[in-house]
Amino acid sequence: MTFPTDLTVELSDTVLLTATCSLPLEALDTIIWSPLLDSSETRDPLTQQFVPLQSLRFFITVKDTNGCTSSDVIDVKVAKPRNIYVPNVFNPTAGQDPLLYIFGGRDVEVIESFQIFDRWGTLVFEQQNFLSNDERNGWDGKFRGSFLDPAVFVYQAKVRFIDRVEILFEGDITIVR
Repeated sequence: MTFPTDLTVELSDTVLLTATCSLPLEALDTIIWSPLLDSSETRDPLTQQFVPLQSLRFFITVKDTNGCTSSDVIDVKVAKPRNIYVPNVFNPTAGQDPLLYIFGGRDVEVIESFQIFDRWGTLVFEQQNFLSNDERNGWDGKFRGSFLDPAVFVYQAKVRFIDRVEILFEGDITIVR
């Protein structure tokens, strides 16, 4: 019974673990996974497919019909780069990309809030509970219906990831013409 080498994946990646056994499946009496994250009835009993939210150590133990046992261990490490990108310069009057919105990876569950303030602290834009990469929830560079003059603004974006971690991202945005 053997596993491949340890794995490192990113949060939101699907993992397919397959143990290799020198005996045919019919010669195996018992197969024990710990933890068992894929309990699908249709899967190969030497395989697990899942999306890990944290790093885990997996054990598999098999017992053949003669009572002989074999086991192996594999570590699956989950890297969490927190894939969020907010452009820091944009031109709301440009024909291409006239909206400023949040780009996020598959690890982003929801943008809980996105706020933009002018240099005096006035809230000029706010959006709540939306998905990343959705320009319909972007800022058009307007405040109270009028385009704002070129300036530097600050933002706060509260983001919840699929592992339920919430992070507040902050930065600045420059409007240019």
